[in-house]
Amino acid sequence: MFSASLPELSGRRQLLLLLVMLAGAAAGVLARSLDPLPLLLVGAALVGGLLTLFRVEFGVLALIFVAYTRFSDVLLEHGAPLSVVELMVAGMLLVMVLRWYFFDEMPEGWLRPAVYLGLYGLVGLASVLYATDGELALASWINYLQDGILVLLLVAGLQQAGALRRASWVLLLAGAFMGTLSVFQQVTGAFDSNFAGFSVVELEHIAGGTSGFRIGGPMGAPNYYAMILLPLVPLAIDRLWHERPWPLRLAGGYALVVILLSLIFTYSRGGVLGLLVVLGLSLVRLRRHPRFLLLLAVGGLLFLLILPAGFRARLATIPETLLGSEGVVPTELSIRGRTSEWLVGWQMFLDHPLGGVGLDNYPVHYLDYSSELGLDWRRTGRSPHSLYLEIASETGVLGLLAFLTLIGGIYHSLAYAYRMFRLAGHEERAGLVVALAIGFTGYFTASLFLHAAYPRFFWTLVAIAFATPVVAARTAQEGA
Repeated sequence: MFSASLPELSGRRQLLLLLVMLAGAAAGVLARSLDPLPLLLVGAALVGGLLTLFRVEFGVLALIFVAYTRFSDVLLEHGAPLSVVELMVAGMLLVMVLRWYFFDEMPEGWLRPAVYLGLYGLVGLASVLYATDGELALASWINYLQDGILVLLLVAGLQQAGALRRASWVLLLAGAFMGTLSVFQQVTGAFDSNFAGFSVVELEHIAGGTSGFRIGGPMGAPNYYAMILLPLVPLAIDRLWHERPWPLRLAGGYALVVILLSLIFTYSRGGVLGLLVVLGLSLVRLRRHPRFLLLLAVGGLLFLLILPAGFRARLATIPETLLGSEGVVPTELSIRGRTSEWLVGWQMFLDHPLGGVGLDNYPVHYLDYSSELGLDWRRTGRSPHSLYLEIASETGVLGLLAFLTLIGGIYHSLAYAYRMFRLAGHEERAGLVVALAIGFTGYFTASLFLHAAYPRFFWTLVAIAFATPVVAARTAQEGA
């Protein structure tokens, strides 16, 4: 009888019936659990799933926030039984299938990024076959596959006309959340607390013979924390400048301040170089606005006044890091190590130019190469400290070309969306696309000095970039 009556129900009523069944199953799980953490996770998943079923973008925006704050990893460190990101991805995939079945909704714009991701993924998978440590290479490829699924899922969920603006605000919310904790920690000196894992500090060498606390954000890695904050700076500038409601302008200004301060408190030299690129491009973009020039001048003076002395000393080592001191091999510990890692990466590439040594196999071979150089006395496997040298040494010319093709796809998508928004008369949304492009440029600049240790942040940004053409086309169609 049930099977005979089911076709008479509309799609939404069938979906409602399915929701009741899922809610009953979740209630059973809750009733059997006495641990508050699973209770909280299942309850949040149930509420989020119900909202996402009727508005997919809600789940996508929540996933962006969770991914960009490393919320899932923090929960795992506190004993969570499963990854929140993996749970959300599985739930979102289920939602996509259900909406396709019940409402015949097929997302757009995912095929092109799938081709870019698949091309780079095939090169990485091939490297598993000849890598010295095949298990390590396979684990790295599986992580890439998971991030690729995340990208396509986010692209499929960001389809509505206002999705770019909302996604940008979610990124700024994540940045303001992390930045507020970081600034509070630095100002109050609360370095004995990691704020539940969202603001981890490291006592590290700063410059010369001095050491100090460096803010590391949710990953506890100052350089990488600076790198993930960089793309948020032009977004905050754009929202501060172009939002119409004054409360949102204030929110953009607040996000900009705490993000910039947090970036400074990381003491990251690569982060500063990326920041100079971001601010320079933002200055070129807004050069016709005298208010921006005045704000930049006042802000620059304030930052010079509050810069820690250790930060100034660390900045003074940048020329030595890049060029060496009067042609001599640099003597500072971190600079010697960085130089050794770069030279080793280059030599690995020369020895294995076509396919590299295999995904994540640079550390496996590092000591064999570094012992011949004699620059680095650390007897542990190291990382290349450059995204491009990492790709070149581990996947060779094939991987490098595939990754550069992916980068070209990112900028092509942004350029297309920019033209579409302008043709539709949406200059503000076109400006958001420009801000995203500037953010990527800053990220790629910092990547000259850092490898891909925390790639999920990058792939989250990539997903938003690849979603912009669909959002722009939908905006033009709806006249929104």
